Amino acid sequence: MRAPATVCRAFTLIEMLVSMSAGSAILASVVYSSISLQRSFIWSSDYSADSIAQLRAVDYITRDIRGALTVTIPPGGQTLSLELPDYYAAYDAQGNPTGVPVDPAIVNGVPQYGDPARPVVVTYFMSGTSLLREQTVEATGQTTQVAVASGLSDFALSFAGLSTVVKFSLTFTPKHHAASAASTEGTTVSATVAARTIRFK
Repeated sequence: MRAPATVCRAFTLIEMLVSMSAGSAILASVVYSSISLQRSFIWSSDYSADSIAQLRAVDYITRDIRGALTVTIPPGGQTLSLELPDYYAAYDAQGNPTGVPVDPAIVNGVPQYGDPARPVVVTYFMSGTSLLREQTVEATGQTTQVAVASGLSDFALSFAGLSTVVKFSLTFTPKHHAASAASTEGTTVSATVAARTIRFK
């Protein structure tokens, strides 16, 4: 009596080719999706960082203009000089106020903080591609600088004499370029601010 023959089964060449093609297609789609997600994450991160930098710069300038006693824009319109009341009696090494605000003296119905002849002078200007804020406390002679934003290509200002409205715009250079040789346009943020405490001389 003969034993039953053993049958060996295996994939045919066509089946192997089909399965390899399907596996390659799935792997390619996974790799492409991963690259797309990574690019989206990088772009989202850059957009968030750029938005924060733009808002930070606008907030800095707006805050100082609103509390300014005088506003000066030298010829060229890329430097903003402000005189602010000296609300504090002491400052640290970075120019940040320490302690509590000083009480004002009321002179002819106008509050005066510290020595009116020696205010806090704040100047905004571009150095390279950075926007700097320079603060000089004239009562102590202390001068400090802080970089408000970087990656700028333009800082434009306008202010009409005997008015209280200052207009400014900041143009940031693009981080990404189009497929062509020409670069994409930079982001421009602008604001119109009223100097609420300005005093005309």
